[in-house]
Amino acid sequence: MTQKRVFFATDGSGTSQAAEAVAGEMASCLATCFDGCELVVGTVIPPDRALRLNVPYRGTVPRGPLIHMPTEEMEQEAKEVVAEASGRIKAAFPNEKVTIRAVILRDASPAMGILEFLAKEECGYIVMGNRGHGRVGSLMLGSVSTEVLHGASCPVVIVRE
Repeated sequence: MTQKRVFFATDGSGTSQAAEAVAGEMASCLATCFDGCELVVGTVIPPDRALRLNVPYRGTVPRGPLIHMPTEEMEQEAKEVVAEASGRIKAAFPNEKVTIRAVILRDASPAMGILEFLAKEECGYIVMGNRGHGRVGSLMLGSVSTEVLHGASCPVVIVRE
């Protein structure tokens, strides 16, 4: 049996919800064509929202790296985001050949978290939303979808709302 894997990155935003339909349809089509597909629904807890701890290094002077520890509230919110997205996809695209797995990525920027996950687990496709900051906003703010697009080793589908 050949099985394909699709990674769907979500943050629970409107554009992510628009991308759910694309991810679900893609997984359903691949499952039909290849006798099975795993849809990985993932979200990232970014370090700028996590609790930061300065780890002592060489004695008692706090010079070490910052460790980002998600709070229980953030963990719960991330679980809800992936569970709700998984539920909506399963309801909209019922296909017994599609398995849905939820993952929560921690301790990385959203783009790096996604790319590190993809380096560990082979995926055939990535589906994600684009927040639509526009050209100037993307230049100033950066764009997770742009970073993933340029860093991924597989095709990336970016969905606009």
